[in-house]
Amino acid sequence: MNRRGVSLIELLITMIIASIALVGLSVPFVAERAMWGTGRQQAEAQRDAEVVLRTIARAAREGSNPTPLPGASSNTFTFQLPSCGGAAVSFAGGPLLGGQLTMADTCAVPPAAVTLIDGVRSQVTELVFTGVASPGTNTRRMGVRIRVTHQGLEDELLETEILLRNAT
Repeated sequence: MNRRGVSLIELLITMIIASIALVGLSVPFVAERAMWGTGRQQAEAQRDAEVVLRTIARAAREGSNPTPLPGASSNTFTFQLPSCGGAAVSFAGGPLLGGQLTMADTCAVPPAAVTLIDGVRSQVTELVFTGVASPGTNTRRMGVRIRVTHQGLEDELLETEILLRNAT
């Protein structure tokens, strides 16, 4: 008699070989997924840092008389806006403020406070303003250094120098 079919032993051996092959093929997919997540977090940190830096640069170019706020940490900075009759734009942020970065604009009607980085998803771990133009000097440049950490895993550090057009 001619029997057709597969024995239980043959079926088990086939399943074991298929399982080994499947595990071997899944390793590159798992590694790729981890790399994708890391790249996405790095891109988020870069984007957040760039948005903040552009906002600070815009206020610095439009403003004059850059000064630290009285009694504030070095993570707080203000620009007077001549176009708004002496109103100001202030930036405050860093580890002392829970990783948040906020912008207070007294030129806006009504005055506005905007959270640029919320301190939850992304955090400002370093914000330093240097080389501030002071009255009576030739310094018309300001350095800004910002470090943003995204979800506690990926850091982005940006440093730039901004020309203060209206510095007096």
